[in-house]
Amino acid sequence: MADIEKLCRVYSALQSERGSWDSFIQEIAEVACPRKAYITQKTNAPNGEVESRLYNTTAVQANQTLAHGQLTYAMPFSERWFTAEPPRDMDNDASRRWYASAGEIMAEGLATSSFYTRAHEACLDRGGFGIGTIFCEESINSKSGLFFAVPQAGSYCVAENAEGMVDTMYWERDMTADQIAGKFGEDKLSPESRKAYGKPDERYTRKFKVCQCVKPRNNRDYSSFQAVEKPFESTYFMPDEKWELRESGYDEHPFFCSRYLKWGTDPYGWCPGWQALPA
Repeated sequence: MADIEKLCRVYSALQSERGSWDSFIQEIAEVACPRKAYITQKTNAPNGEVESRLYNTTAVQANQTLAHGQLTYAMPFSERWFTAEPPRDMDNDASRRWYASAGEIMAEGLATSSFYTRAHEACLDRGGFGIGTIFCEESINSKSGLFFAVPQAGSYCVAENAEGMVDTMYWERDMTADQIAGKFGEDKLSPESRKAYGKPDERYTRKFKVCQCVKPRNNRDYSSFQAVEKPFESTYFMPDEKWELRESGYDEHPFFCSRYLKWGTDPYGWCPGWQALPA
């Protein structure tokens, strides 16, 4: 069972570290990506307030051009931008056919999923805010069997390992009681979300903060095949109620986090979007 108290303390510390970054990102978003300008100024209802204050769209168009260029150069939708090849010690005709077939399946899976839409979103964040992140896990609803998501700027915290690679992430999102029950089961509802779940006027509208922590698992049982012993641990919890929803794990890190350029020792990065701020 996860130590939720400890996870909440670490999450709070990482949020404090991210605080100064949030204020910069809010300013950048207002001039380079107005629809994302709700980092320090939260709202659940769409409005055109930020757009109405935008008197010059140069930064917006420049970031869109940069994102399109990154996507087209690195991950073109109309071309095969990767191949699957066997290791040298397995390089034979049978292995090459198997890996070629695997590559075709991978390409089809990406094409029939939301990958390219999400990758475009991540490129907008990478060029506009300095960091872009894509989350991937298995889906039981998608035809491709893959689920992709891009955490909104200001909704997640990251930490690096000794080599400067992001290996720890806390991702917070708002979920209704119905969504929590659908993803984790009715028996996992917290006291407050259970009350909302039983009320028709709150079940689909009242939002609760749900955080997912993904980090390397230390002191795991290498002989076990259970999810709670996989190399990367994943814990969903509700920070406001200190309530655990699910503890599991991944064989590989489900988040791909890219920084445009590093900003000293800061884990979040620098990007051309910073130059859009008024002098």
